[in-house]
Amino acid sequence: MTLSAVGFSVMAVFVKTLGPSVPQFELVFFRSFVNLLVVLPWMLHTREPVLPPRKSLVGLLTLRGLAGFGGLSCLFYTVTHLPLSIAMLLGWTSPVFVILFSRIFLGERLTRKQLGAVLFAFAGMSLLVLKVGPSASGILALPFLPFLIGIIGAAFSGLAYVAVRAATARVGVNTIIFYFVGVSTLLSAPLAARNFTIPTWEIAFQLIFLGLFASLGQFTMTQGFRHAPAALVSTMSLLNAAFSALFGWFLFGERLNSIQWVGLWVVAGAIGYLGFYGYRPDKTSKAALVSQQPG
Repeated sequence: MTLSAVGFSVMAVFVKTLGPSVPQFELVFFRSFVNLLVVLPWMLHTREPVLPPRKSLVGLLTLRGLAGFGGLSCLFYTVTHLPLSIAMLLGWTSPVFVILFSRIFLGERLTRKQLGAVLFAFAGMSLLVLKVGPSASGILALPFLPFLIGIIGAAFSGLAYVAVRAATARVGVNTIIFYFVGVSTLLSAPLAARNFTIPTWEIAFQLIFLGLFASLGQFTMTQGFRHAPAALVSTMSLLNAAFSALFGWFLFGERLNSIQWVGLWVVAGAIGYLGFYGYRPDKTSKAALVSQQPG
């Protein structure tokens, strides 16, 4: 799990570094395409089928890919415009929306503890944007639009999970990831082509490593999930917040105010609580939980 958090955090570092010089959808394309080149040979090696056991699941997997593409695009925009720790933590708030969407679309019961954790998470999110003390320039410490897009991205990731979990048949992790990166590659390609910037050799290598570290994060999370309790995945929000804050401070000189630090750990704690006590996926949905994480 630690290696997975490092993988996703380093991916975000590349996104933030390349953001000013490479268009957003070009970043999304290379992240998805490199991951596609990694997962396809692995599926051939493990003989995991591209098509799910039932044709009716293709639509759900495609919907998961569409929602995943939306979440990935929002995440990359947020990473470019917000402090790294806050941007990545917003991406990891998807379990909040899993709880809400499971109630809306799957009719699952929402317990008081779950509701309390959800409310704590939203309260923590509100603290992330506040300044310390009065200011003539307003009360917001962050630009609101990127912050809102980050929350929308987390909602997309939550919808991606619910779309796959609605399937009753078991679908392999790599098959789910294949549809995610496949759909993201197809959708981002024409958008990237509209404003494509031919990268220098240095930037090209960074784009490749962006995709490789994203693949590392995805693969090690999958392996960790197979050998650890399902609820342990929720600690990724805590690890990712820590690594992202460290990278943001060391590489980009980012500083959070005291209120933002409180909000960050309130959100991370609420997500951790939902993972350990608020929501325990069954065996059929474990693969979906792994595949819906950000990045």
